[in-house]
Amino acid sequence: MLAGSSNIRRGMDSTIRSQLGKEREMSNFTSGKLRCSALLASALLVASSVVPMTSAAYAQDKKPVIRYVFKFSTKWWPPEIDKKIQENAARLGVDYEVVGPENGDIAKQVEMIENYVSDKVDALVVSSLGPATCQAVDDAIAAGVPVVMGDGDCSESTRLGYYGSNNLSLGADAATLFAEAVKDKGHQRVLVVTGTPGAQNLQEREQGFKDKVKDLALDVEFLPTIPCYEDTQKAIDAIESSLRADPSITAVYVTALWPFQASAASLPLMTAKAKEGKLVVVNVDAFPNGLKLVEDGYIYGQVSQNLGQLTAGMVEYANQVALNGVKYPSVCNLANQLITKDGGSGRISAAEFNKKIWTDFDWDTHPVQVTDCQ
Repeated sequence: MLAGSSNIRRGMDSTIRSQLGKEREMSNFTSGKLRCSALLASALLVASSVVPMTSAAYAQDKKPVIRYVFKFSTKWWPPEIDKKIQENAARLGVDYEVVGPENGDIAKQVEMIENYVSDKVDALVVSSLGPATCQAVDDAIAAGVPVVMGDGDCSESTRLGYYGSNNLSLGADAATLFAEAVKDKGHQRVLVVTGTPGAQNLQEREQGFKDKVKDLALDVEFLPTIPCYEDTQKAIDAIESSLRADPSITAVYVTALWPFQASAASLPLMTAKAKEGKLVVVNVDAFPNGLKLVEDGYIYGQVSQNLGQLTAGMVEYANQVALNGVKYPSVCNLANQLITKDGGSGRISAAEFNKKIWTDFDWDTHPVQVTDCQ
């Protein structure tokens, strides 16, 4: 039933009662047919004056719909930040929801994008899992749905813009930490563990690391990269089995957080070799368990993204660019944060970062602006 339909009925009833009273006083309208005609005309008059107003009010109340199709169905940020995201959406007057496929299934992600295009949502934010996602983004744009990318880009697509980390610089910063840790230690044999093959953000983090290592003229040999498909246990197995099979490995670089969502007990060989000074570990992303590994000396350093802007900022960026046509650079990169055990110039200690981000939830959630772009 349409909102306001009860008001229509009450208006019709009032008009009908008034008309009946008048007809009793009018002797020249004694015919039943004339009474019915008058009543019907009055009812139609009331309905015609009320219904258009109700429809207009309904249209004005409708919020623009923005859907963020993330890589997974689970969210990595805590409820405290989810609350901030929804506060931003309410302030902007948009219907915003973060969704994603289970287990990072790219076929399901593509299907979700296609379904939202069919539903004619007002805008989409997409975090790419790979080339198939990028094709779905192009198809959405062609169908008239504006799309911006967040976290994982499709740089060759027709998307309106990208908002998130500079993944090449994330890798380069990790290489800077690696170079500090292996200074004067000679030849290094490095194992790289990544997520889903073809994901542009992860490819760039790997390439950024390798390019920086080359720029620094380090003596490095890279082993074949092992994908873990965004799975914690698979990432752990990749590290532990590789170290077991090849004791000559001297370093591990992981392009995200996956194996370090677990405790030290889940990585016995890695932690033992690190404690003995025979292994250097660096990675992108800094979450509580991984930060504890930094504090305990198992991981030399981590590089964090701007978590507040990646989450609470995304809805505002989408609203500005996709719905209101605000002009941003085609790529809007956010600043990185380097983390080591003791901190120092240009970085922060693991303990301080953990308290700020994961205990106090003091995230950078300032209103998004063009000057944020690095």
